[in-house]
Amino acid sequence: MTQDFLLYESQPELEVRVKIHWREKHRVLKMEFPVSARNGISTAEIPYGVIERPMDGTEKPIQRWIDVSGDGGGLAVVNDSSYAADVLDGTIRLTLLRSPIFADHFGARDELCEFMEQGEHELRYLLVPHSGRWQTAGLAEMALAFNMPPQTIYETYHSGPLSATASCLRVSRGSIAADVLKAAEDGGGYILRCHETVGLKADAELEIVPLRRR
Repeated sequence: MTQDFLLYESQPELEVRVKIHWREKHRVLKMEFPVSARNGISTAEIPYGVIERPMDGTEKPIQRWIDVSGDGGGLAVVNDSSYAADVLDGTIRLTLLRSPIFADHFGARDELCEFMEQGEHELRYLLVPHSGRWQTAGLAEMALAFNMPPQTIYETYHSGPLSATASCLRVSRGSIAADVLKAAEDGGGYILRCHETVGLKADAELEIVPLRRR
């Protein structure tokens, strides 16, 4: 396993890029991140929300981030492909790989067994130290940008009806995430699904902007 650590001048978080050549069997690979936080609380992202869990070492599913915060601050781990973790006595343990037998329904054991997640893997995670509780760290926005970076498409100059820049949806408050915009099944309009990311009451203005021709 090799890890590259990237610390950018203008950003407080530490980005880690990992390459692993995995040939273990019946093993789990975890990364540990000890957090020195008095009166710490473990919080993780779940679908359309967050959840607090006891720090008892029991592995649970997560989404894009997990955090331990206490008096004065904490540490969050934002990931792009590892969706299970546990926290034991303030130490975050992120599950990277696991290698049980593939489709092991009957407990058969012979030399023809295939094991999961064998071979080469690449993944990334962010270590995000922060003051205060996790609600002020901007974890939802950071995790979204980390998992869905802007896509660059190289193109030559050519004429066209659209302007050089455009935006189709605007949200006035950063803690409101616009998750889904889709056509209604009956054809009568559109459905916009949003959720509030830090568990606090918030008012926001949403604006759908049609693409304008020049």
